[in-house]
Amino acid sequence: MSMLDRYIARHVLMATGLSLFVLEGLDMLFAFLDELDDLGEGYTLGKIVQYLLYSLPDRLYDMLPISALMGALIGLGMLAASSELTVMRAAGTSMWQLARSLFYPTFLIMLLVTFIGEVLVPHYAPEAESVRAVALGKQDKYASRYSVWHREGDTFMHFNAVDSRGVIYGVTEYQFSPSRELVSTRTAEQAQYQDGHWTLEHVQDMQLGQHEVKSTQQNQVAWNTQLTPELLRLVVLDPLYLSMEGLWHYGSYLRDQGLESDAYWLAFWQKLLQPIATLALVLVGMSFVFGPLRSVSMGQRVVSGLIVGVAFRLSQQLLGPVVTLSGISPLMAVMVPIVLCVIAGMYLLRRVR
Repeated sequence: MSMLDRYIARHVLMATGLSLFVLEGLDMLFAFLDELDDLGEGYTLGKIVQYLLYSLPDRLYDMLPISALMGALIGLGMLAASSELTVMRAAGTSMWQLARSLFYPTFLIMLLVTFIGEVLVPHYAPEAESVRAVALGKQDKYASRYSVWHREGDTFMHFNAVDSRGVIYGVTEYQFSPSRELVSTRTAEQAQYQDGHWTLEHVQDMQLGQHEVKSTQQNQVAWNTQLTPELLRLVVLDPLYLSMEGLWHYGSYLRDQGLESDAYWLAFWQKLLQPIATLALVLVGMSFVFGPLRSVSMGQRVVSGLIVGVAFRLSQQLLGPVVTLSGISPLMAVMVPIVLCVIAGMYLLRRVR
């Protein structure tokens, strides 16, 4: 790495770090204010702070690509404002040499994105969801904002809240016959996984006959299910909270069972291509500095970076439902915004030449 590469990398990394600090600070503030709506006896101020800290890696993972775009805009914009980029070009440095210099800090950011997405998010995001779901949901036996459904053969299961340590609150089972008639229901206050098996506590069973309904209650019942804490973790979590390995295995499992798996394959391709998306956004940022934003103020560059970054993020989020409804390949849905960014960046850079 030459002295010029290190000089450009230092400016870009400092600008990226500053952008990430500001954006994440605002994101955490707005998230804190939003969580205050649920403040209550179970969901205390301490639980809110704990939830926000556990969710920080996931928030950083989402913000890093936008921060990298703004880092390129601000870092290179500072060099352009002081005429240093003009001097570099006059000294014989080509556009692609400058692009290579910009690649070094971008590569470090890409490694950081991958590390956060594969190591930190799968570890801390489930803890964050568990803290909030249990605090808000375990007091309600039958309904919760964070409840989940699971199917096992002809049995449909509803879980009110799931603790990451292997405790389920508010368990409800609906058993159907092969002809899709409801034959029995079971509700339990909670289920605990110990010594390789589940135990239901405070259980009420109801058998639905043709002419009568039989109800029984028990304090503890052994629960025979194929669910394990590891599988339950996959069932209840947002696909983006899983590692690529977990997404691959669970997506393959759902596909083999003939169940809907597009959401997991969409998350898999998003995580796999997130570093490439970061590189594409940085390329757009570089093309803006040398192209349409070469003589504007720093404030305009920041606003432009936010607009492009938010538009890119929204396009990825909007294509998710499109995949589910239209049958488009998840890979294609993830690739389209990235390819458009690369084409736009290359086009603007070629115009500068």
